[in-house]
Order: sequence, then C-alpha cells, then structure tokens
Amino acid sequence: MDRGADYSLSNTHRKWTAALCILLLCLALSAPNEPASAQHTNLAAGANPFDALGKLFGGGQPEFLPADEAFKLNVTTRNASSLLASWQIAQGYYLYRDKLRFSLRGNGVRLGSAEFPAGEMEEDEYFGRVEIYTRELLEITLPLRRDTTAARTITLNVRYQGCAEAGICCPPIDKQVRLRVPAAAPNGDADATFSNPPGTHSRVIARHGLGRAALTAASRLARP
Repeated sequence: MDRGADYSLSNTHRKWTAALCILLLCLALSAPNEPASAQHTNLAAGANPFDALGKLFGGGQPEFLPADEAFKLNVTTRNASSLLASWQIAQGYYLYRDKLRFSLRGNGVRLGSAEFPAGEMEEDEYFGRVEIYTRELLEITLPLRRDTTAARTITLNVRYQGCAEAGICCPPIDKQVRLRVPAAAPNGDADATFSNPPGTHSRVIARHGLGRAALTAASRLARP
C-alpha cells in the first residue's frame, strides 16, 4: 500500500506541528464562553474530522471525504438470531480491525462473538503489526443470544476508526443503531429471515468525539 505522500515538512516536524495544532484546537473548544453541550452539538452536526485535520497542513494536501462517506455504515436484522453490520469503504481509505467495537442494549437479547472476515496485515508505525480492511464492502455477522422468544427493540452501539491512505486518520466514531428483532420460533429455529416493514428504517445517531480522541488523531497524522 502506497503511503508516500510528498510533504514539504519532515516527518518529525509534521508530527509535532500537528500535535500542537490539535492541542490548541482542544483548548479553544473548551473555552468557558460557550456551554459544553453547545460545543458538542456544533461538532456533531457539521464537523468533518478528515477536513479539520487535513487543513492543518495547508492547501497542498488532497481533499478528504467526510467520515460518513468514507465509511458508510449500515446495520440490518438478518433474522431472529443475528444482525449484519456492513461498511462501504471508499477507495483510498481503510478501517482498523482491532478498533471495531460492538455492544448491545436490549432486554432479553445479548451479543455473541462477532464474526470478522480476514483482513490485510500491515506494519503500523504506532500500533505495530495490525489488521486492516480496505475492501469495498466489509460485512460482519453479529450473533444474538436470546433469553426470550418475544420480539424486541434493541440498540446496537458501534465504534470504529479509519484512516486515509494519504496519512490522515479520523478520531474514533461512535454510532447507535435502533433495530427491531423479530420473535424467535417456539421450537428454537430462529433462522427465518426478517426485514423491516416498508417505509421504516434503522435509526442511527452518530457522535464524532474530538476530546481525547483528537489527541490520538494527532499522533496518527504523519505516516511514512
């Protein structure tokens, strides 16, 4: 994978410059003249982590997609016993396997072990040898463990982090997805497929954190 972006600054200089800019940005956001809740709302509504970080290096850098366009998440209910989380990953971007996190809120429904496909191994400057996903479509099956056969509404919490091959990484992204899980068959056969009724959609709420995550992003800005 080509990481050879031609920057005018040296790697070391870029790292320290980026880290300093991120720290100054965090200090500005925490100024007392604006309530914390308002700051969070403004960032979540319009901030593009890739653009915010990419602009630190000036106009010579490539354009970056908003995180939700670079990594398009969709979660569906496959059947009464499993969910399917999928990402459409834009060309030139990738997700870290070990940064993918799933948790579930739902009475009588628990998550089993996620079924991850094999990714690509690479040597990362900061994280060592890591597994990444660069494929156009990434699909992960999430088995469900049920204590009841009744239909349930559940909330799936998803966390993921990705980077552009040009050398910029977004902070970790958290999403909440509300889904309706159908009733399981009385005989325990929960393999019948299920889809939401026409006109209904999963409810997704995205939160882009810029506090501690921004400091992590600063350390990932410069890649060899």
